[in-house]
Formats: sequence, C-alpha cells, structure tokens
Amino acid sequence: MTPVELFQSSTNVKDSKNEKGESESNSEVPRIEGKWPVANSSQFQIKKKSTLIQLKVMLKWLGYEHADASKTLDASILACLQDFQRDYNLPAKDHIDDLTIQQIKKEFTASINNLETRLESIKYLKQDLNKLGFGKILVSNKIGSFTLRKIKDFQVYYRLPVTGFINVETLMKIDEILLNPLQEGKQHDDLILLKKYLNLLGYGYIKITKKFGKKTERAIRKFQKENRIPVNGMVDEITKLKIYNAVCSAIKPNKRSESIKYIKEALNRLGFGGIEISSKLGPFAVSRLTKFQTFYGLPATGKANVDTLLKVEEILSSPLQIDKSHKDVLVLKNKLIYLGYGAIIKTDKFGELTEKKVKQFQRDHDLPVSGIADKLTMQKLEQACRYIEKKTFNYFDMTLEEALKFQIQQKLHKSIKQRDINSILSELEPVFNPERLIKNEKDKFQLLDLSRSKVVTIETLHKFLKKSGIFVGLEEVFINAASEHRINEIVLASHALLEVERGFSLINGVPVDKNGRITYVEEEKNNLKSPGETSDTYKWVYNVYGISNEDNLSGNAKIAFDEGWDTVEKAIIGGAKYIKEMYLGDGRNTFYNMRWDLPTEKEVNSDTRIIKNKQWLFEQLDRIHSIYKQLDSYVLYLDIPIYKK
Repeated sequence: MTPVELFQSSTNVKDSKNEKGESESNSEVPRIEGKWPVANSSQFQIKKKSTLIQLKVMLKWLGYEHADASKTLDASILACLQDFQRDYNLPAKDHIDDLTIQQIKKEFTASINNLETRLESIKYLKQDLNKLGFGKILVSNKIGSFTLRKIKDFQVYYRLPVTGFINVETLMKIDEILLNPLQEGKQHDDLILLKKYLNLLGYGYIKITKKFGKKTERAIRKFQKENRIPVNGMVDEITKLKIYNAVCSAIKPNKRSESIKYIKEALNRLGFGGIEISSKLGPFAVSRLTKFQTFYGLPATGKANVDTLLKVEEILSSPLQIDKSHKDVLVLKNKLIYLGYGAIIKTDKFGELTEKKVKQFQRDHDLPVSGIADKLTMQKLEQACRYIEKKTFNYFDMTLEEALKFQIQQKLHKSIKQRDINSILSELEPVFNPERLIKNEKDKFQLLDLSRSKVVTIETLHKFLKKSGIFVGLEEVFINAASEHRINEIVLASHALLEVERGFSLINGVPVDKNGRITYVEEEKNNLKSPGETSDTYKWVYNVYGISNEDNLSGNAKIAFDEGWDTVEKAIIGGAKYIKEMYLGDGRNTFYNMRWDLPTEKEVNSDTRIIKNKQWLFEQLDRIHSIYKQLDSYVLYLDIPIYKK
C-alpha cells in the first residue's frame, strides 16, 4: 500500500467491528513500507495532490500550520511535518514517510472521536460554520451536540457523506468554500453575468464590474434568504445555479419580467430576430427560442433553461465581435480574406467592416446572422478554408418548368393527359432542380465540374493514397496528368483504384514482345502459364486505368504497348486522355449535364454524344463523392445551371 492508498480508507469517527464483533479502532493503522518523495514525482500526480491536501487539513486541525503563503503545497506540508515529527519523537525525514502519515492519521482520528477534546481548531470550525450560514453556534474550543447538528446540515446541503461528525472531506469542503473568489472584497469574471442577472431579478441596480462589493454582498444575502438557502453573502455553485434558475423561471408565457425582455434582445442580437421587445413572452418569441435551441443542439423545448441561458451568454461574451480586440481577430480576418471576402486591415481590432464580412459569410453558409464569430462560425470558417467551393454559372434561356418539359417531350405518348404530365413533372422536379441539389451535401456533386483540375494538394492526395496503399509516391504525377488533360485528378485516382479492384490494372506491369503480345512462362507443377520474362520479352508495359478495346489483360497490354506506356508515370499521364474522353468526350462537364438533355449553343450533334446510362453515372458519382469525403482539404468546383425566373 502506498501513502496515496492509505488515504483512500475513510477516517470514520465510530469504531468498526471485525468479523468476531470486536471493536477495531481507526488508530490501528496498517504498516506501510517505503517512502514517497515530495518533489519531482511523476507517479500518481492527481492522487498525490489530493492526498497532500488531506494531509494538510489533518495537520491544520492538529494545530500544525505555517503562515508563509509563498511556500508551495509540498514545501508548506514538509515544514509542518518536521514540527510534527519533532513533537512526536519521530525520525526527521526530508520526505513524507509512511510512519509519519500513520501517526498523523492516528492523532487526527483520536481527536475527532473524543467529544471532550478541546482544540483551537474546533473554535475556528465553529467560526467558519457561522460565516457560511450554518450559524448561531456559540464559539468555543469544544464540540457540542448543536455543532454536530450543524455539521450534519452542512454535509446534507453540499451532498457530502452524512455522518454528523467531523471528517477530512467536510473540512476540505469548508476550506474550498472559504477560498471562493465570489465573495466580498474579491474580483472575478463571473461577477459580470451574476450582477446582470441580479439586476434582472430586481435585487438593486448593481454596477456591472468584476469587483465584489458590499452592495453585491447585500443583494446575494437577500437572494439567499428569499430562496431559503444558507445566508453567507458568497456565491458558491449552489447559489450560482439558483440565480440562473431564477432567471429561467421568470422567462415564461404567463409572466411579465425584465428577464423576458433580456432574452428577446439576446435572441435578436444572435440572429434569431424579428422579435418585438416587451416584457411578455409570445408564441413567436417561443418559436425563435426553440429555433435557437435546435441550431445549437440543445433540447428544443421552447422553454428557458440553464443550458440555453449559458449558451446565449457564451456567444454574447465572445471576444470576436464589434468593438473588441483579441488575437484571434487576426486569424478570423485572414480566413475571410482567403475565402474571398475582400480586403480587411489586418489588426486584432474587430471593426464594422469585419462585422459586415462575418455577416456575409454567415448568410452564405446558412448560419444565424449576428456578426459575432462564435464557435460554430469559426468551425465553419475553418471547414470552408479546407473545403472551398468555387462556383460558375451556366444561364439558360428557359424556365425550370420549360427545361423539365424538354426532358420528357420526346418520351411521352401524345395521348397522355396533361394531369399525368404534371404528375411526372412534380416527381422530376426535386432531382432536376439545381437549387435543391446544391443544398444537399451529396447531391451537389452532380454539379461537380469534372474539367477542372488542381482540386487537391500533393500532400492531401498522398494522405488519401497512403490509406489505400496503392500509387503512393505518384501523387504529383496524377495532378500533372489532370492539369495536362484538363480533368479532375480525383476522377483519375478513382478510376485507377477501380481498375485495381477489378483486377484489370497493370500497375505492376506486364512483359510483352516486340508486337505488344504478353510473354508467358509455364509453371512446372500445374502446367499453367502466367505472364513472365522469356527470350521473347521486349519490355514491360503499364496500364493503370485498364484502357482497352477488349476489356481483358491482353487488350490492356496491347494498348499500353502501342501508346508507349513503359513506366507507371507514362501510363498515368498518357491514359488520362482516355479517361477524359470517357467522361467529357461529348463536351458535358458535370454528372448533371450527362444525365439530362440541356441544349445550348455549344451543344454537340446528338448522333455523336456518348450515352451514359444512369447506373454508370451514379456508380461514378458515389465513388468520387466517397473519395472527396476522405480528403482533409479540397477545392470543389461547381458548374450550376441557372434557369430563367
């Protein structure tokens, strides 16, 4: 057992019974071997600190406390230990040893078990309980029954183990509360919000600062008294939660309160606006509150609760809003500039222009338009910088309805009634309308411009290919091939990986003779032939995309030979023109254009158009979308049809 483990056993005030029913006093502490260095210990750091605090509490109770506040916890305890060791004739140590710990625990346990004990610590305990609102205790150095009742009340209130007697945990809790910074004469950031809420609740017009003054203390005492909790003028966690809940309780449809006006103003500020400011909570304000809760992942009850209140305050207190300065303002500005939101002076000051740009970004990304760069806005900015969308627009001189009718006019029998046509149009509209597609994370890939290259960096493509374990080190070759042939490099990588899966890729090469025929060697064991070098082998060729007129190994090898693809790099670059022809041979650059008939001035003759069936289209779309979702950054070029209104 270590010194840490020693303190895991409780310091109960009553004797326990052994299996024979005999009394076993807590003074019977087990022998512990070894030592535990005070400083520079890397083991049990969290437990060590807790144990040191417990040790300090017991030493303080026994009258061993050094007033030098400049000393660290370790150093102050060591000083007390040396005094304790001297008084109890224990060997002097420069560390916390087990024998000393056992003696401290023994003396502490004996003192709290004996109701006749007289200690200065008991007097201080009574003073502390009086100060914390568990009072009217006669201050003396002896424990009485009334004090024990107050100790029990304290334990119940703070949800400690209820013994009704002194123990280490209770003493530690008392010290914790007394050190609370939310009390008169101290300062703390939390006071800004607490004072604001006390004012809303009608506890006086307190000046909103970080200082805890007498007026604040009087307001807290009044609040505690009215809410029937211990009156001490301090704001512990229970009092703080009571204040928050009181504000929430005032925000209800059947009430009129300043808290209702406040939450309305807050929702308007946070982009959930259009609410008329009054002290009454109407249905529209409730709907906006519900929308706020939904957006931020809170239970959408339409009722004010502490989590909702704290989320509101978290955003309102953001340093990334107008007239504030913060180091992250510069980060914010750099991201906005990178995304094309115009020139902004690069300082840490958040001004009107920055707010205007933030609002524009929020509109563009369906965020609440507040001009405050909250966590979600910053996350969206980060995502937008990694996943950039660049849009071009293709304008058509027809309405959406006219374009839909054009899709089906050649396919419908003349006898079909108009209401049936209308029904078909209604079914097609959701999958045809670009305005709907662009709002869906996957469907927008139907508008991906496959003719645009340089959509990823070499590093990003490397990370993706490394996962598959194939084509690693060839990332730059794919990007160069895509740039040369004006096709998306992800399309090239997707097709190359597909051919590996199908077993038609010659990524490892195949030997051929001078006519491009595969050379084979015969295996002695089973009389089977497999590609291999022979005296007829002229060279090795590669075909990473499975390009062939015959869709077999021989066909793949022959076209690779004819094209001169005698390295993997040549196969990637040379084969890219075939992939471009497969996808873009008829001049249609998106899956959307391939799927639908969209006549334009650039339309090629329908006799030469490469017809792609729906299954092929969606298989490729699924693969490319899946790859994009595995990338940690990319540029998404979208070519969006715009129909006449």
